[in-house]
Amino acid sequence: MTVTGPVQGRHLRAMPILRDAGITAKIIRMEPYKDPDEFIKNLGAEAFEERIASCEKCIYVQSGILEKDYDMNSPEGKTEFMKETARRLLHSLKKKWNVIIT
Repeated sequence: MTVTGPVQGRHLRAMPILRDAGITAKIIRMEPYKDPDEFIKNLGAEAFEERIASCEKCIYVQSGILEKDYDMNSPEGKTEFMKETARRLLHSLKKKWNVIIT
């Protein structure tokens, strides 16, 4: 998935849909260009291949966005962030492998 600016809600909503369809999605940041064609025209195919090689898995992007909602300078904030991250991971595992986790 190419992203031309900040990751937005529409990107986050697409991730589980793609995952449920069996597609492993990663985020390719395109800034400051609006699409792959413009990126390649300005920086070349090699630079685009480097972007692809360094793209982020969706879970890392989601965690980075989620982290902004917590005070990572306090133990309480870090704990709440980790709890929410774990909750989301468990939810993802349940959907992916249809398992029951209690």
